[in-house]
Amino acid sequence: MRLVVAGDEYSLSEIGPDGITLRNPLSLAPCEADVVMDVDDHRKVWRVWLPDGISPDDTFARTEPLVPVAS
Repeated sequence: MRLVVAGDEYSLSEIGPDGITLRNPLSLAPCEADVVMDVDDHRKVWRVWLPDGISPDDTFARTEPLVPVAS
């Protein structure tokens, strides 16, 4: 599982209905991003908005869904 922002990829440890948890702290301003999950040969991509950005003090980031990109 990973978060893709402007071509940069960051590892995720959890995906939940209201947010994501990163493996490592990161600092990002509010932005659009893709959450990518690969299982076997199946890829699921969600387009999300990070309304609060990501704080380097916390690995959890709140997300709001946008349009699905691919299944």
